[in-house]
Amino acid sequence: MYQVLYRKYRPQTFDDVVGQPQVTKVLAEQVLSGRVSHAYLFTGSRGTGKTTCARIFSKAVCCRSPKNGEPCGKCDICRGIDGGSVLDYTEIDAASNRSIEDVRRIREEAWISPAQAKYRIYVLDEVHMLTNEAFNALLKILEEPPEHVIFILATTDVQKLPGTILSRCQRFDFMRIEPQLIAERLRSVAAAEGRELTEAGAAMIAGMADGAMRDSLSILDRCMSEPGVIDENAVAAAVGLVGKDALFALADAICAGDSAEAIRLVNEFHRASCDSERLCSELLSHFRNYMIVRAVKRPELIVVCTRADMQKYKQRAASVPLEKILFYVDVLGETAERLKRSVNGVVDAEIAILRLCRPTLAETESAMLARIAALEQRVSELETRPAVRTAAVSRQAEKAEKNADDGPLPPPFDAEADEDDGPLPLPFDAEADEDDGPLPLPFDAEADEDDEPLPLPFDAEADEDDEPLPLPFDAEADEDDEPLPPFAAETEEFGDPPPEEPFTLPFDADEAEAAPPRAAQGGNPAPAGTHPFARWSAVCEEAVRISPMFSGILPEFSAAEVGNTMRLSSRTPMFRSILLGNKTLTDALKRAVKAVTGRDYEIEIE
Repeated sequence: MYQVLYRKYRPQTFDDVVGQPQVTKVLAEQVLSGRVSHAYLFTGSRGTGKTTCARIFSKAVCCRSPKNGEPCGKCDICRGIDGGSVLDYTEIDAASNRSIEDVRRIREEAWISPAQAKYRIYVLDEVHMLTNEAFNALLKILEEPPEHVIFILATTDVQKLPGTILSRCQRFDFMRIEPQLIAERLRSVAAAEGRELTEAGAAMIAGMADGAMRDSLSILDRCMSEPGVIDENAVAAAVGLVGKDALFALADAICAGDSAEAIRLVNEFHRASCDSERLCSELLSHFRNYMIVRAVKRPELIVVCTRADMQKYKQRAASVPLEKILFYVDVLGETAERLKRSVNGVVDAEIAILRLCRPTLAETESAMLARIAALEQRVSELETRPAVRTAAVSRQAEKAEKNADDGPLPPPFDAEADEDDGPLPLPFDAEADEDDGPLPLPFDAEADEDDEPLPLPFDAEADEDDEPLPLPFDAEADEDDEPLPPFAAETEEFGDPPPEEPFTLPFDADEAEAAPPRAAQGGNPAPAGTHPFARWSAVCEEAVRISPMFSGILPEFSAAEVGNTMRLSSRTPMFRSILLGNKTLTDALKRAVKAVTGRDYEIEIE
């Protein structure tokens, strides 16, 4: 009859026990020295060797010829305990024999002297399942048993044991077995069975076993049902797991927010008979490895995987914020709990995947942290780009805004020739309009009909008698050929000029046509009684030179002056808030205005 691997390769001595040296060495020393206690408590997770060590210890203390604290395995006692023929050794399942009557029967039998062995030994497995009355019945004999009785209590949930029981036993804690030790044991068992188990396959089984040697041997037993080499693919096919490559593909789609690809992969797993609960568990472990890689300096000591997979984990995890990874783990943990009670697991799995791809669909604290982390990452990416515009680009953008009705200006230094005169000799881009109106760029003078250049250094438009205008600014003559005073062009739109003296410094000729100032995104006309600030573009250039932070802010404002006050307006609340809430920027702007105009202006932001 076929015997399963975990029974066939059960350790027979303390040396055969894997991963529990803190227990086996002490027990062997007690047997060797004869200092054997009357009550022991073995506690730990499943499959870590509690019952196995209890059986080895029982054989060792009753063995006819023990060697260095180990049972010989050949005498009638050792073979009888293994075969179940020694009546002095009793293993009791406390989960099914948990009543007070069962404990009373044990207590009555304990007073009977052993028939074959040196001791009468009782092993109570899963002792935490006893009732309170049964524990009370066990207390007295556990405290003062006959000299020939040894009690060994084994449990996976030591917290449920009363303190009175704990105080009467020597406690030994069985730790989860290291995955590396499990993988080595699996390969030796596979070799003994004449099968080849790859390192990657052994690591995958050890990872699924969660520190339990019995579970790992059961998985290996299942994998051996198929012929051939037992590798990762064979293990995944036998157990119904998602392959590592498929998990990485699904995780990449989730991290990129590609919900369509993620849902497609989930449905492929479902068609391949991958259970939704298993998929959720595997994906949870996958993102847990991301978390460990981000949080620990040497994740190789914790994460069970091959070197190639570890390299993939490090590359992927480096591009995902830790807050987002914690959000993934949180959602998958909730989904795993919900899947246990779910009517349709596929729907719950798909909902979880959508929430992972789009954190905005979740309202938990971890979802908020994930969204904040994504925003911070986006801001850091934007900050790495060039933050300062050149002065020429800023000025050209401002002119294009103020001359929106005439279309964008051509690039600087590109002179467009008219039909009759050929290319203009000036280094600036000057284009004559049909009505011989003023040119938009400074220092670009248009010749009159007689091709005589204007004598002024500024761009002035000649009247019908070809007489130059007397003002140093670019002003448009009215119908009676009388020059307009400075800053008084088209006063019907701006109202009466302020009582202060007109601004005496030269300004750009393209400001000559006093169009109402507009905000960066189609702003409103300036309030009555104000004038457009003539040297605003020069102020922007000087402000950017003082502080590069102005480069993306000031071009979004329009400026007007009233008296000794400069009014800035913009339809973008964020830019207004930046200037209003930062006195350092406001002071720097005042310095730039004074450097350009020579005057101290108060800054008022609308």
